[in-house]
Amino acid sequence: RTRYAFAWVLAIPILLGLISFWAAARHRASIVWVSHTKDVILVLENLQAAMDRAESSQRGFLLTGEEPYRAQYVKKRDELLGKIAAVRELTSDNPAQQANVARLLPAVRERIQMMEHVLAVRHEGRLPDTVAADAMRRGTALMGDIRQICAAMAAEETRLLEERILAQRRTEIEVAVCFVLGILISVGLLYYAHRLIERYSSERARAEAELRALNAELELRVRERTAALEAKNQELMRSNQDLTRFAYIASHDLQEPLRTVASYAGLLGTRYHGKLDGKADKYIGFVVNGAKRMQALIQDLLAYSRLGTQPLNIRPVDMEGVLRDVLENLRVAILERRARITHDPLPSLNADAGRLAQLFQNLIGNALKFAKNDETPTVHIGCWQFGDDWVFSVRDNGIGFDPQYAERIFILFQRLHQVGAYSGTGMGLAICRRIVELHGGRIWAESEPGAGSTFSFTLPARLKTTADDSLSSEYSESGAALSRR
Repeated sequence: RTRYAFAWVLAIPILLGLISFWAAARHRASIVWVSHTKDVILVLENLQAAMDRAESSQRGFLLTGEEPYRAQYVKKRDELLGKIAAVRELTSDNPAQQANVARLLPAVRERIQMMEHVLAVRHEGRLPDTVAADAMRRGTALMGDIRQICAAMAAEETRLLEERILAQRRTEIEVAVCFVLGILISVGLLYYAHRLIERYSSERARAEAELRALNAELELRVRERTAALEAKNQELMRSNQDLTRFAYIASHDLQEPLRTVASYAGLLGTRYHGKLDGKADKYIGFVVNGAKRMQALIQDLLAYSRLGTQPLNIRPVDMEGVLRDVLENLRVAILERRARITHDPLPSLNADAGRLAQLFQNLIGNALKFAKNDETPTVHIGCWQFGDDWVFSVRDNGIGFDPQYAERIFILFQRLHQVGAYSGTGMGLAICRRIVELHGGRIWAESEPGAGSTFSFTLPARLKTTADDSLSSEYSESGAALSRR
């Protein structure tokens, strides 16, 4: 809206300027026409005067025969012819006057011829009375015609002069009106522009004040939210640290009594097997199996808690070497299942070698664990680069699972099968997810029941290395502990 207003403020003066220019041009044209008409009237008057002086010079020569009168006649004759040419040129835009000029020119020429004839006769001697009388009679008639034509032309030019003077006055009034209106409208537009700018400035100042108030309120809210989030984060960090510390301590402290229970339960099963009734042997077996499962669960819980408390040891890693170590750790399971393991060429990248070994060992171990009983297990490790990431996949031909559980399987202690149907604690894939996320990647699963599964994850191709080498042995121990599990 403001742009339109300023456009009108600029357009109206331009329009007024054009109108004023047009009025001034009309006024100048009217002045030119008035001057032109006056010139025509003056030339007509001079033409009649030249005709009269030519006749006067002729009469002087006829009476005296002196040459100065003849020379003066020749001069006035030439002047007369020039005036006629001037009148014809000045009235070229007026057909009526051109018609009058067409009547005037023959009469003037005839009158000049008569005067030339009389002068020639007088120059030879005395002018006969009959010639003089005839010349006088004919000359008077021609001069009457010439004066009549000149009077008609003068009357026409006088009429045009009056019209053009009126037109000039009208154009003067138009110019004056345009000038006054231009001043008034310009003053009005300046006042309107001033009011518009003033209103725009006040609205802008008010909007800026409101914006400052809103910004201040927003900053206050952001500070309050930030403080609340920081407090919440601190609380969560303390809670997480306490939980991690509790899990570590609890798991560590539970191992010794659990190891004692498992050892003595194993001794009972070994020494008293068959000496008690069948139910006793069965119960002892339950105790031994439960203790072993509890030990595996505690070890996995310790491994998961270490992931959140110890930083990564990022170093250049040969993924081919990592895979060889993992396959060596799983050699017994591979031979027992007669599994076929294949892989694409694997790259070298910056990562934590121990945790990548743990990642691959969990994924390949799951592929062997959930293989079909009536089919040779086949596992293929794929690898390709996509943008700034390396994408790895572990594809098997196992029992698969329902796609609706593709996200649930990465949650702690989540199992898709009953306890005892397959070994494990339900923490392996949660550990895999944590390892991948610590490296800045993501992991996902694709599967169909009976059609095998594909676990894919990404790792950054250009991850920065760290200078901390002291944790590599501990990560290796974590991988070894998982291998023993």
